[in-house]
Amino acid sequence: MQQLTLKKIKTFIGHEGYGLNADLYLDDVKVAFVLDDANGGEVDYQFTDKASEERVWAFVKSTPDDEYTKEMRTQEYWMKYPKAIETHKLDSLVNDFADNYQEEKRKNRLRKTKVLWNKSTDEKGQFWVTKHLGHIEKTKEAILKKCPNAVFI
Repeated sequence: MQQLTLKKIKTFIGHEGYGLNADLYLDDVKVAFVLDDANGGEVDYQFTDKASEERVWAFVKSTPDDEYTKEMRTQEYWMKYPKAIETHKLDSLVNDFADNYQEEKRKNRLRKTKVLWNKSTDEKGQFWVTKHLGHIEKTKEAILKKCPNAVFI
């Protein structure tokens, strides 16, 4: 199964929010350099060669559509521009990778001084933070006493 990943991710704050530049890999082979300059425009893909570009678009076409993409396919305007729909899908994949990267970076920063955990009843992505004061295992034991269904992340 093919896998699309980002490596060497650099994020920054631009005029219209967060931007990024990164290398795009398909099956551990670099296929493009990605730049979102955070100015409200399109994401720029600089493919390594024509064959890599074709492989990426074939991969994108093979991925399932999200709800927004499904809706785009039903609208007359977007039917005229099928490449724009596939570009949207690729942009969504890249943005999901970048969001996950930022979230993991944030969690790793928090883990230096806190214990991260959630309950089985919490929504996906929700977690609790408890300061550990250098005693991580004791803090985890205290959390488990108050909340036996806690899962540490």
